Amino acid sequence: MPVFSAPGGALLTGCRTGGRSEAGLRYGRAVMSPDSAKPSKAERRADVALVVGYHEARLAELLERVRDGFERFDAGEIDAFEQDELIHHYKRAARELWKFCGNLSGSSAHFSARTIEEMQGRGERIDWWERGNPERRRR
Repeated sequence: MPVFSAPGGALLTGCRTGGRSEAGLRYGRAVMSPDSAKPSKAERRADVALVVGYHEARLAELLERVRDGFERFDAGEIDAFEQDELIHHYKRAARELWKFCGNLSGSSAHFSARTIEEMQGRGERIDWWERGNPERRRR
């Protein structure tokens, strides 16, 4: 079973590969090769567990930013408007994360799980906070 880090830790450890062919990345989603077999019920459960664990770990990281914002607000380092913007930024970032992890029906969990494994294998990591940046969309 996969092990997930606490906020700020490594992306993932102990992920299984399932012996299936490598998934490619396209538009932030895994793409199954034509020779990929339909995953078994046990594999689907493992995929869902992997995606749910990833989602929870990344969500905790995003929430840490909000917690830090409240600490800065309480210390007088930022004002109410800046904290409000930070909360809105969190909401946008959490929505992007939800788009990636939220749909666990059908083949979506399988695709997300393969993407997570592929990213881990490459040492890549999605910056969900940056994905919630409204300036990013204007580029």
